[in-house]
Order: sequence, then C-alpha cells, then structure tokens
Amino acid sequence: MGGDLEKIKKIAVGYFKEGMKASLKCMGGDPEKLKFVLGSELYHNNDLYWQTMIDISKNTSLARMKRSITIMGRKEGESVDFAKLIYPPMQVADIFIQEINLPHAGLDQRKAQVIARDVALKLKTKQLLDKSGKPIKPVAVHHHLILGLGKPPVWPVPKERLQELWSTLKMSKSNPNTCIFIHDSPEEIRRKINQAFCMEGETEFNPILDWTKHIIFNLNSELEIKRPEKF
Repeated sequence: MGGDLEKIKKIAVGYFKEGMKASLKCMGGDPEKLKFVLGSELYHNNDLYWQTMIDISKNTSLARMKRSITIMGRKEGESVDFAKLIYPPMQVADIFIQEINLPHAGLDQRKAQVIARDVALKLKTKQLLDKSGKPIKPVAVHHHLILGLGKPPVWPVPKERLQELWSTLKMSKSNPNTCIFIHDSPEEIRRKINQAFCMEGETEFNPILDWTKHIIFNLNSELEIKRPEKF
C-alpha cells in the first residue's frame, strides 16, 4: 500500500475488520464479541509499549531477530532495511502490552512467539502475570498455513525444504492470482481454482487438496466431484 498510513488504516478498518467479522459468523461465532485493536492505539502516547519493545530487544540477539524476519515473508540472509528488524520485537511487545496469554498465529509467526516465551521471565517492564502476580510465559498456539494456488519455485519440493517453502508459498494478498479474496465472485474463484497448481498423484504439496482438507472437511462439509466414469 505504498506506506500510506491513511490507506492502511482504511483497509484495516473497512475491509479486514469486516472480513474477520464475516469469517467468524461463517464459523458459527458471534462477531459482536470481537474486539479490534489498531496498532496506532497501542503505540501512540504509550511509553510503556516502547519501553517493553526495548526490554525485549535487550534480551534477544541480533541473529535471533534476523532469523525471525521470516514472519514478514523475508528469508534469513536476505538484504533487508533495518526497519524490518524492528518488526519482530514490536510483534512480541503486542503480546505483553495486550496481556495475551494465548497468542494465536500461523506457523510462520512461531519464531516471534518463541521469542515471547524466551523473554517472558526476563522482562523488567511489562510481564504476563498469573492470578497470584507471578510472571508467566504466554502459551503460543500455531495454526496450519493455507497454501497459495501457485506452483512452487522448486519442483519437486525436497522434503527437507517442505516447511520452509510452505511458509513462503502461503496464501497471500501480495499475489492476487494465487489467493481467494472474500469479495471474489464465484466466476473469479472458478478461474483461480482452474489454473491452480495441482500435480496428479501429489498429496504432500497440493494446494487444492490442502484447501479441501483444512477448509471444506474441517467444517464437516462434503465435496462432490462429477466426472466421466473413465476417470
């Protein structure tokens, strides 16, 4: 979005917020129980937030931060501007400032969540506390990443690189032809599905099978495929 903060805020509130509410409703939840917090609400005139971020940074190595930039879709060792190295400690600070005991995220976010667990008992500013006031670690919950519909850059995918490539090929708005948006028309969805990477006989790295397993079957729904008997 070109770093335009007003545009980012408009998209966050007008699109992602409403999309999250609609998604929860589809799953049988109550959208009215959702609480949305913008980053600007955490950062603006909040000295404790920035103190916590510095505290986290002091208890983490530069090498660890470089490994954690994968949460932004960047690879370790890739040339990045310094601002991207600030992102992981800010994400960790979000957990402590909002007092989130059970942070949920995709598997690509696990490195930041592990940092949160590693520094939890070392912080001098903002800690998570149990009912007795004793510092505790957050319990990180990691979720499966839905694959994008594109072909991987390396094929076949070596098993030792499966997890690495899975994270970089997750469904992402940055590649609109390989992901499904909630505003896509049925015709647009069909077009994207029909051009999806779906190698015959491949079950480990197959976007269509991945979606079927984790979206359709996960909702106890059925998938009916009609085709000629010879197939």
